[in-house]
Amino acid sequence: MCAAFNDNQNPIWTFGYTPAKAGFYVLRVRSVNDAGEHSPESAFAELQVDD
Repeated sequence: MCAAFNDNQNPIWTFGYTPAKAGFYVLRVRSVNDAGEHSPESAFAELQVDD
């Protein structure tokens, strides 16, 4: 079950991921509201993974 949020809140979340090899990765996320509607654009974080 998800916590209740309003449109003015930014929930804090974590995501564990170990890439298979070194390289450049882009993590993209989109929100989904209670009505099941997705955000129009994804947010992203660029990750450079070194050996």
